[in-house]
Amino acid sequence: MRLLRYIPALSVLAAGFMAMPSWAEEAEKAKAGLPQLDAQYFPGQIFWLAVTFALLYTVMAWIVLPRVQQTQKKRQVLVAEELAIAKSANEEAKKMAAGCDAILADARCKAIALEDISKTRQEALKHQSEQQKVLTQQILKAEVRIGNARDAALLNVQKMSVEIANDILEKITTLKIRVKA
Repeated sequence: MRLLRYIPALSVLAAGFMAMPSWAEEAEKAKAGLPQLDAQYFPGQIFWLAVTFALLYTVMAWIVLPRVQQTQKKRQVLVAEELAIAKSANEEAKKMAAGCDAILADARCKAIALEDISKTRQEALKHQSEQQKVLTQQILKAEVRIGNARDAALLNVQKMSVEIANDILEKITTLKIRVKA
């Protein structure tokens, strides 16, 4: 709206430039050159330049620039919201990572404990097998001793039964029998 008040002054200025005779005379002399550089056309070119500039400035100032600013504000709000969402997601991800790290640490501790238990179990089995071998040897030795003691006891029982039989026979018959060992 501000620029609209300058349009009448610009049109008067442009009309004044068109009315200048010196440019028209020089324009006829220089017809061989480029038309946009012909001085005869300068006032019209300046007038349309001013009108075009005023219209473009008005359109840019009143239509385009407010829309661009509005778009920038919307974009800033959107970026701020997305940054807030990203920050919260980042914090959640950090919390989840910390939770996962805790779970992994717990799993590692359990794995180490299981490994220790496995090693202890293997050592116990090894110790048990060694003890089993020792016990087996002791049982075999004990069986041999028991067998020897049984044989000795049977032999003693035989001797004693023979002696008892001799003693009984001697008391009954007064005979004495000698038995060879």
